[in-house]
Amino acid sequence: MIYSRDLDAAAKRVRSIEVIEGLPGRGELSLSAQCLNEFSAVMLRRGLSIQQVATAVARWCDLAEVLPLTGAATAVALRAVAQRHLSFWEALIWAVAREAGVPVIVSEDFQDGRELEGVQFLNPFLRSRLSD
Repeated sequence: MIYSRDLDAAAKRVRSIEVIEGLPGRGELSLSAQCLNEFSAVMLRRGLSIQQVATAVARWCDLAEVLPLTGAATAVALRAVAQRHLSFWEALIWAVAREAGVPVIVSEDFQDGRELEGVQFLNPFLRSRLSD
């Protein structure tokens, strides 16, 4: 999400936009509420106004299903931190996806190609297509 607005990382920006634009038309884009929160924090830190961030968040909500953070997901994430050696924030994204039945997480923050309890991680910057 953040790279889609990052003017300092041109190649990642282009790739992010390609991936994002390729999914909503097929109804496949889901975001954890955590992702919206992280996006908001980074954009505010980079100097966007609250209104600009609110507008961007509203657009994300129109493009994607926003998956809620739950206490159950937090418990699963904590288990994954202990057993799977994920960072807490990565584990929380995974746990929310797992809880919602999302089969693929597209992120550079996980080991590309790894599968964990039915959820596969794909790094879009290492692949020319998500179907690789």
